Amino acid sequence: MVIDRANPWAILLILTREFFITGIRVASASKGYSVAASMAGKVKTVVQMFAIGFLMMNWPYANALLWLAVFLTLYSGFEYVYGYAKKASN
Repeated sequence: MVIDRANPWAILLILTREFFITGIRVASASKGYSVAASMAGKVKTVVQMFAIGFLMMNWPYANALLWLAVFLTLYSGFEYVYGYAKKASN
């Protein structure tokens, strides 16, 4: 049974960012760089957890939280990419 509560595009964007950033973190570690978690990344995680809970409980504003999580996910992803590119260029 499929519960159609979460937009598949939102899930795809979140998962793609997570795998991409994991790859960047692995590449950073192999080169001896440290790309620390940003505050946006920490806030993103909290919002994602709330969105998951709201979606599971079928509470109001669940999709709004999900899309806020997508925005924060992409924003923090850009921060990671920028931090990696900055360290790699030095």
